[in-house]
Amino acid sequence: MKDGFCTKRYPKLFREETIIDEDGFTIYRRRDNGRTITKNGITLDNHWVVPHNLFLLKKYNAHINVEACNTYNLNKYLFKYVMKGPDCARHSLYATSPGDSSAGDTDHPENNDGIDEIEEYIKSRYLSACEAAWRLLGYEIHEKTPAVERLYVHLPGMNILTCHEEEDLQDILDNPDSQISMLTQWFVTNQNNSDARTLTYCEFPSKWTWNPDSKSWTRRKSKTPKIGRLRFIHPTNGEAFYLRMLLMVVKGAKSYEDVRTYQNVVYPTFREACKARGLIGDDSEWFALFDEAIIWATASQLRHLFMTAVAYCNVSDVCLLFEKYWQYMTDDILHRIRRALQIYSYRPPPDQLKAMLYQELDLIFGKNGLSLLSYNLPIPTDTPTATSTNKLLMEELSYDRVALQADSNHMCSLLNEEQQHIFLEVMRSINEEKHFLYFVSGKY
Repeated sequence: MKDGFCTKRYPKLFREETIIDEDGFTIYRRRDNGRTITKNGITLDNHWVVPHNLFLLKKYNAHINVEACNTYNLNKYLFKYVMKGPDCARHSLYATSPGDSSAGDTDHPENNDGIDEIEEYIKSRYLSACEAAWRLLGYEIHEKTPAVERLYVHLPGMNILTCHEEEDLQDILDNPDSQISMLTQWFVTNQNNSDARTLTYCEFPSKWTWNPDSKSWTRRKSKTPKIGRLRFIHPTNGEAFYLRMLLMVVKGAKSYEDVRTYQNVVYPTFREACKARGLIGDDSEWFALFDEAIIWATASQLRHLFMTAVAYCNVSDVCLLFEKYWQYMTDDILHRIRRALQIYSYRPPPDQLKAMLYQELDLIFGKNGLSLLSYNLPIPTDTPTATSTNKLLMEELSYDRVALQADSNHMCSLLNEEQQHIFLEVMRSINEEKHFLYFVSGKY
């Protein structure tokens, strides 16, 4: 319990069947079967039962919840927690002589001599007993399937090099191997193998394997599936961004010139080649950009990406781009509203979420010396902020439409003839938006 509320959002509502909500989370069936138990003088029913797996609970004597991950939102959520690393702590031990008054004094000059506090903080780690045992035994922390090969994309002569500080830069530049990269070797492989030309650069890892030692592509021998993923390039990078777009669709290119070639015409720039293929000109490149970004980017990152695309990338229809992806930019806003109200089932009206999103975008655009009005986006008002933390109002609005409809149908079926007549008369006046005053007199 925290501030009088259950942090796990109990009690839950009764449900006749298990469903997946709009955010992709599982809402389990909870039967209203009348079964209850009394604990500490409190009567509990299925509202309070925690989902559990009986076999795992008995085997490990611990609560283990098993759920299916079926949306990209949950993938982003899970991998953020898996990859964030262990908790950190800072602890110091100092050897002192008996009777030394400075023992335990971390501010003592001798104790702080030569100590890099920033480095200590960065390197500090706390591992619990179970995690330490797991790591010592070499068990896997997590796994991803299928395997993913991250593919580099670069303009001619602009591939990434790794070198030691003792090496001479001129020697590195004179070394022919310095010009070799995953992309250039893809060109070479296509030159030497006709069957490799049926694949795009992104599809290449499914049939070929990159060997970093020999810097070459070899045919895959393993039947384990593997997919390729091009590294993200910001749209403000110009030609590199358009090169990446072309590599998603061009098959069997033998050189950069082949990538810029379409219908036997070699275009001078990658942007013009994209335009000839119909990849740009109608905002399709920005839709493709956001279609990929919503899979891995947070709502905050999407808002900054939206500002960059609108401000610097000549988006022709800003409103259409906003309407298609605005909901993905409000995940954290929705979470903040629910946490402030402590109503975790609450779903604000779309107009309210939009208005709060406009406020966030207005701040981002303003920090870059821009205005929403310049891009046909409305200036935000203060109305959503003023009402979003009004708990009484939000509780009245946070109803379950499906459950209420089911209750309404059930209660209507119980009305007698006169009650049905009154109900239909009132509903007719409401639907026709007529002013009315009815007086109903009946026995208790």
